[in-house]
Amino acid sequence: MPLKTIEDTIQAFIDYLRKQRGYSEHTVAAYRRDLAQFVDFVSTETGKTALKEVLTKAMLRAFIY
Repeated sequence: MPLKTIEDTIQAFIDYLRKQRGYSEHTVAAYRRDLAQFVDFVSTETGKTALKEVLTKAMLRAFIY
């Protein structure tokens, strides 16, 4: 099943960090918080959550800076 939303992609990434990489729960929680902030930012800026519609270098730069 293809990942369609930012939330789907984040959850897959979190699962990867936990299961494949063996990261601690504190590290996983930090990643989750940072990514949740990104989702909030993107939603506020664009009103969209479909990953391929919003994930651009410009959007990442705007979030970071």
